[in-house]
Amino acid sequence: MKKLLSLLLILCLLLSPCLSAFAEDDPGFAPAVEAQAFAVSMAYHEGGFLDGVTPLDPAFLWEASGWYAAWLYRTEGIDLLTEDMLRDFQRSLGVQSPPDAPDTPDIRILQSSDGARLYDFQGYKLRLDARLGQTLSFSLEAPAPFEAAVSIREYFSAGASGERRYTLRFALNRSAGSAFRYSLLNAEAEDPGPVWDPALDFSWDELIAANSLKNIFSLYDSVRIKNSVASVMPIWLFYRDGKLCILRTEENYVEGEYNGCWFFVEPGEDGVMRPRIAGFDEQCGDSEFRDDFVSNYLYGAAIVNLDRADGDLTRMHVTFMGDWLEDVAVDRGMLLLRETVSRVDGETAPIVTGFFYGETPPEAAYLESWKGPMRHITLHWEDWRDGGPRTRTETITVPADWEYLPWEARWDEYTIYMNEGYTKPYAYPGDGTEDYELYLTTAKG
Repeated sequence: MKKLLSLLLILCLLLSPCLSAFAEDDPGFAPAVEAQAFAVSMAYHEGGFLDGVTPLDPAFLWEASGWYAAWLYRTEGIDLLTEDMLRDFQRSLGVQSPPDAPDTPDIRILQSSDGARLYDFQGYKLRLDARLGQTLSFSLEAPAPFEAAVSIREYFSAGASGERRYTLRFALNRSAGSAFRYSLLNAEAEDPGPVWDPALDFSWDELIAANSLKNIFSLYDSVRIKNSVASVMPIWLFYRDGKLCILRTEENYVEGEYNGCWFFVEPGEDGVMRPRIAGFDEQCGDSEFRDDFVSNYLYGAAIVNLDRADGDLTRMHVTFMGDWLEDVAVDRGMLLLRETVSRVDGETAPIVTGFFYGETPPEAAYLESWKGPMRHITLHWEDWRDGGPRTRTETITVPADWEYLPWEARWDEYTIYMNEGYTKPYAYPGDGTEDYELYLTTAKG
């Protein structure tokens, strides 16, 4: 027993430095994580990412990398990042095998005289120089061990400001040779809602709840969203047979989601408008997933001021993050969105978006086919990319008068054939209830 107690005592003494590092506050913690905390918080703030998105998302990772590079440039004068510097930062966010950089003007990949790869995040550096200390401020506190509380405050032309807070939790970085003492465990983005004008007789939460699809469809059977920009297709949202349908329409063209599938309606080779299924996704037409479709038109609001009462409407001035300005009109009673008027830099005319309720789109008639006879299509996939072939077979069920033309064929990733030997090119076999098979391959020729 004494021998066992002695061993335990020795073990405790050996572990005590490690335990104290976790148990006691580290006065150097905040400076050590400042660059990481700034980069991750700005990725949420400027990149438009929602809480729950993590550095494992490639777009988020490279957004954070850009703000890290801008921070080093601003604080240390480091103009270019080496491959090792960049990968070390990305690994400190928990990404051990970072993906390649996206093709964007904000990121340039250069080569040094000895052939080493260098990264220039010019767009991020310019944006930070233009904003930090002028229209944007950043502060960091360490309220608890291994926890960073970040505040990013936006200052607007009206003299008001709006704040967003982010909480990041870290652990000791065990990677040998890393420049970072700590590695990121997780991050949370807090959205307290906008700075609110007390003259308004409703709250931000009430406004968002009123414009949820659940509430809208308790009052009306549809909503149409029409933008004044000619290239933006009108959007219809309505229920058909208990399922949500979303349509975007223009002359001789419809795209939509319904009953778990993406689909198009467009002229076939004979010129007749034909519904074509492009793919399946359980979130297509999922009313719970799409519940914030309309209220998202208010996403990013930082300041909401009462403008005036206008008949049955309440008109508000809304400032969004980044000084984007809109006039927003809602019903005085039901609080449903009726109109937004956006003013965009460089545009000669404002962009007007109208919201109309209780109308039925004529294109809804295409959905009646889901009540009629169906047919089965067996799909044989063959993928020769990355050392294939990899094969799989599945069977889908579609309306008897709807064609199946998948995304993969529309994007020329796969070629469709009517036979196993890949000698008979695809041609729609026509409407009917007879089942058929398709053979899809990435092999060309």
